[in-house]
Amino acid sequence: MKIEAQDKEIQELLRGTFFKIPRFQRAYSWESEEIEDFWNDIVENQDANYFIGSVVAYIVEKPMVGLVDGQQRFTTVTIILSAIREKFKELGEEELAKGVQNYIEGNDADNKKQFILAPETSYPYFQREIQKYETVHLNQTSQSMSFEETKLKDAFNLIKQLLDDYLEKFKLNKESSTYRETLIQKVKDVRSKILKLKLVYILLDNEVDAYLIFETLNARGRELNVSDLVKNLLLKNLPNSHVDYDESEGLWLSLIEKLDTLKDKQDKTIVDQYLYHYWNATESITTVKKLFPTIKEKLGDKPIDCQVFLKNLVESSDCYLNILDPDTIQKDTKNKPLIFSLKTIQDLKIKIVYPLLLSILISSKKEIMTTRLLRNFISTIEKFHFQFNGVCRRKTGGTLTTLYNETAQSVHKAQNVADLNSIFTEFKKALKKIAVSKDEFILNFEKLTYDNKNTKHKNVIKYSLFTVLDNIPNKPYSSEFSDLTIEHLISQSTKLPYMANIGNLLLVGSKLNNEKLKDLDLKDKVKLLQEHNYHLTENFLDQNWSGSEEEIQIRSKSLANKVYQLTEIN
Repeated sequence: MKIEAQDKEIQELLRGTFFKIPRFQRAYSWESEEIEDFWNDIVENQDANYFIGSVVAYIVEKPMVGLVDGQQRFTTVTIILSAIREKFKELGEEELAKGVQNYIEGNDADNKKQFILAPETSYPYFQREIQKYETVHLNQTSQSMSFEETKLKDAFNLIKQLLDDYLEKFKLNKESSTYRETLIQKVKDVRSKILKLKLVYILLDNEVDAYLIFETLNARGRELNVSDLVKNLLLKNLPNSHVDYDESEGLWLSLIEKLDTLKDKQDKTIVDQYLYHYWNATESITTVKKLFPTIKEKLGDKPIDCQVFLKNLVESSDCYLNILDPDTIQKDTKNKPLIFSLKTIQDLKIKIVYPLLLSILISSKKEIMTTRLLRNFISTIEKFHFQFNGVCRRKTGGTLTTLYNETAQSVHKAQNVADLNSIFTEFKKALKKIAVSKDEFILNFEKLTYDNKNTKHKNVIKYSLFTVLDNIPNKPYSSEFSDLTIEHLISQSTKLPYMANIGNLLLVGSKLNNEKLKDLDLKDKVKLLQEHNYHLTENFLDQNWSGSEEEIQIRSKSLANKVYQLTEIN
């Protein structure tokens, strides 16, 4: 491995060298805080030769090199230079603006214009909207812009604002005859600080060595995620075969953008989490720390295996999206129980079950698993964790993790319904051995409380009361979970010590609760509930129920027995 390492000023690198950012590198992703810190470190620093760390590149074909480490900083420097260029243009200094442009765009051996920094993933937005001397505005809506394009746009706007704020600090007199000259000099000072940035430039002679350095940097603690490394591995083994469209890069970006819909900004941990859960569901059981080495060992440098893995990974991401956001599932009568179960699991924040859920949904998508078995499988998981984690507050451990991962693998390998039914039967047997006892459940259930100041048990209580309510046949009122709210029979205003106990709570329609029950005393509440055909008996109430501490305790125990019966694994 031939390595050259030299101390350089950034202006030396931006004249005579062209930098390509390989497609296996991460998209531009700096947040406002990182940009502001970078700006302040450079511009506010009194030292004219500020050191920004090392940059690693490999020779593509001189003078073109590929950036391995430093692309985020190089991109930010290019954006800062573009903002300085725009400020010079704004001040009517075209020659100064063109001078800065020489560090953004240069001439190649054929004397043709070429951008100094050429990221593949942000083309053509970065080139047209930021690097080009006469920028071309694409008029894209925020909805149509990719994650990286949005980050680049936000960075450019922020840096232009930071430059304006910096110049404003000098409180220059706009009426002064020297105002314009002084302002121009201040912009020149910023330009000088940027161009004199110091770095260590490490140049390798081939991409293979650069790939090894890329992984080594990660092993030494650099901020590289598993998803960055997997992308690197896949795209390295899947060279672009089309002039106009990079299919592999497009597939990877579609995966990122799909999972990005879950948040306002990209959260790399979601992609990493998906890779971990997908691998444990479909390939082999591994740990987070061993995930990338395991993937690398399995896929190696086999293009066909990489291609199949990437295709399946992207196709299965719809199922993962359904787990993280059940509202993405088509809403119809058939899917209603499934959506409810997945939402309950989300509320309980149980992630160890994700590989199994993913494997189940993939099997259903392939039409191997029946709708009925799908519902039963996920409903069983929902009820188990309601008891285990929701009511009894037990911690999940290695036994459950192993059970879920092994069952996920079995489901993934199953080719027919008979095999899946057998897997489900064995899975239930294993869960029963781990499940909480009835006595433990009742003991913890009776301790559940909720009021305006104590909402920790709210979701568990609502689920419990809904389970009772939903089991009543021929309900003459709406029992949509989202339409129901928790009502205190003995009002919260009494501040009685037992007022918040689950034995004093029931579910009613939000309209009835907000408009009619809210300000009534207990006797009038019970009367109104009867008038609205509320099933008092099934909810362990009657017209003579007085709400004493003893009655609340009795009702709490009755509810506990009923809910245990309805959620027990049979």
